[in-house]
Amino acid sequence: MSAQRIAIIDDDAEYASHLATCLTEAGIATCDIVSELRSLDESFYEKTYDAILVDWEFHGVTRGPDIVRAIRNAQPAAQVVVHSKYPHLSDVSARFGADAFLVKGISSEDIAATVANILERSRSPRLIELPDLTAVVSVSKDFHRLISDVAAGYDGLLRLTSREFEEFIAALWRRLGYSVTLTAATRDGGYDVAAIRGGEADVRFLIECKRYAKNRSVDVSVVRSLHGVISDQGATKGILATTSTISGPAQKYLAVHKWQLEGRDYSGIVAWAKAAQRL
Repeated sequence: MSAQRIAIIDDDAEYASHLATCLTEAGIATCDIVSELRSLDESFYEKTYDAILVDWEFHGVTRGPDIVRAIRNAQPAAQVVVHSKYPHLSDVSARFGADAFLVKGISSEDIAATVANILERSRSPRLIELPDLTAVVSVSKDFHRLISDVAAGYDGLLRLTSREFEEFIAALWRRLGYSVTLTAATRDGGYDVAAIRGGEADVRFLIECKRYAKNRSVDVSVVRSLHGVISDQGATKGILATTSTISGPAQKYLAVHKWQLEGRDYSGIVAWAKAAQRL
């Protein structure tokens, strides 16, 4: 396997150097080391890495969730590997979007073998497969900051194109801890985003996004169509997300089918952003 590019984010510069040496000498990857949080600026997220290794704590403070979310938004194709001396964080980090977990203290050979397997796995799709109309696509913006701005009251959603709004919703649900796929812009299968999460019960939400002007409400035909889609797809629930409002007839239809359908207008999306911001 030819050498690939990895970033190692760890406040322990000595350990980070040890990791880099293991991977470089094994011919697995060339490595960049980041030992200070202030180095995680826009210039870092503009780079492209095959994998990014993230320490869960910086100077005793948990920073892993925020870093993993930022990486997920900026570089959705990169494999994100959390490394820590605490094995129980394996499940926790996975809920925040990490692809793999590496326990600190294992041998150099095990480090090299583990990372090599992770990189090999990255050559295959890592998102849950959906029907043929769904394609895993890259987003055109870094929505990490916009999620925070919307939560704080910034009226920025109407400045997005319809496609960017779909990408924003996908990034938002990824930050909420879901595995997310975004349908290709050229196909319309009745939904735009699929959000999946396992736990006490596995759930799969299909989200239809409508980037409308404030004075244009969503008609009942849209939610009826979404109802048919979730029945056909066997999804847990269908969710309508819009930048405008939901018409009276559409609200009545949603209320009748509240266990299968849900609607979120502009204020509801702001509430999502606030919930994501608290994580």
